[in-house]
Amino acid sequence: MRNSFWNKRIPTLLGIILIAIGLGVTTYLVKQGGLFSIRAGPTHEPKDVRISNITDTSFTVSYSTEDAVSGALNYGEDSSFGQSALDDRDQSLGKISPYNLHNITVRNLDPGKIYYFSIISSQDTYLNNSNPFEVTTGASIEDIPLEQNPMSGKLILPNGKAPGEAIIYVTTQGSQVISAMTKEDGTYLLPLNSLRTSDLTSYFKLNEGKILKILAIGENLTSNVILFSDQIDPVPAVTLSNNYDFTVNTLPKASDSARLEGFPSFSS
Repeated sequence: MRNSFWNKRIPTLLGIILIAIGLGVTTYLVKQGGLFSIRAGPTHEPKDVRISNITDTSFTVSYSTEDAVSGALNYGEDSSFGQSALDDRDQSLGKISPYNLHNITVRNLDPGKIYYFSIISSQDTYLNNSNPFEVTTGASIEDIPLEQNPMSGKLILPNGKAPGEAIIYVTTQGSQVISAMTKEDGTYLLPLNSLRTSDLTSYFKLNEGKILKILAIGENLTSNVILFSDQIDPVPAVTLSNNYDFTVNTLPKASDSARLEGFPSFSS
């Protein structure tokens, strides 16, 4: 792994300034209507839009595009939006880059509020059937987060290489959906101590023998995985395009037709 979890790159002062300018310009154009178009180009159109990692102060929006393009969100407490958020990697590196898989986290929100957002894909605006997307933040939880091991593992391509971009989604019966992007070497780490219940009102306890479901997406390939809670650290290696039921064995399932429930996306 090139950079550990605690060894992230710190954006340069110039990068921070450029991001601030970019966010300001985007917000201004939104208010003036300058970023809206009638229809997004078919290769820029966001697909499989999913909301995950909802807390009392943040949420994550992820989606894919056929072409590698820049991505951002315009969001706010009403349909006029007024604020913008860049892809997590753009925020971290201090520059805007094109991607096929997009992962955008909106932070510094208020608990228990409805937020509306649109997706800016390249220079086009994407809505949910002509209406803004919406998400409600969770309530504040006074309890201390639970002591639970994180989920860790690695994704590889059929040729044995690490995917250039990949996202892991995780859920179990009664819990919310959480997600994370993989590192450059295909590894991932998902903290579970602050995993919430599906109604977001309390932390979710992973009891022994609990079955979890994983959806892995990368390089236009998908894998569905089922495993027990005691198999999460680490999860056996997953080859994208294969499905696995680790509650039975570590071999890929013979059929790839099964689709796991629990990872809904907005229709495109």
